[in-house]
Amino acid sequence: MRSLAEELDVDTFSIHPIFIDTTDPNLAQEWLPKNEELSYYEYSSDNLENVWHCSDLWESMTINWDGGVAPCCWLHKKEHDIGNVFNQEPAEIWNSEAYISSRRVFSSGGDKNYPQKTICMVCKGRPLYLKF
Repeated sequence: MRSLAEELDVDTFSIHPIFIDTTDPNLAQEWLPKNEELSYYEYSSDNLENVWHCSDLWESMTINWDGGVAPCCWLHKKEHDIGNVFNQEPAEIWNSEAYISSRRVFSSGGDKNYPQKTICMVCKGRPLYLKF
């Protein structure tokens, strides 16, 4: 994949773990590695659950084609956007009440008083793709 990306002269290439709809056992069988150490899922749990915790809110900003800023690349619905770069500077969005509220969901020991409700309060770093 990296060679293909270089051949196509893409600007950025990155690899991410695969996340699946854990309520579909066929997806788990087809896509998850047999070796649990290579997976982001807890296999011994009664309900297969993603054990990855969100770091996107501190490391990246997802800007969609229409300028909408989503807290992560998992979210595709406009109602989950927390800003728009055509209306605000990226730094203003990054430091907005929505971003601060979203980060507080994952911060340990910090103030859990959320100035604004966001989709991150539902997801909590364990996305069930397209289930929100």
